[in-house]
Amino acid sequence: MKHLNNLIKGTIEDSKAPWAISEGMVDMYKRDAKDFKDILNMIKDKNFSGAQKLLKFMDTLPREGAIIAIGYDLGNDCVAQNLGWEIN
Repeated sequence: MKHLNNLIKGTIEDSKAPWAISEGMVDMYKRDAKDFKDILNMIKDKNFSGAQKLLKFMDTLPREGAIIAIGYDLGNDCVAQNLGWEIN
């Protein structure tokens, strides 16, 4: 899950950036990183329905980032079959 881990790391780094701090976006990035970690753990546990539910309620941009990362890690077919999202 290299790409999803990179997304988590990048999001944590963004939460610490001076611009995120000055714009009051730290909590948002921390929540997104937590969601990404939760999705990663659910996928590792083969809890695709839990991951699918969490993805459904995320904001559009982080959700799309997670889906693309998972697609790179597991393949587009896996994302479509197990999470209900299609990557074009």
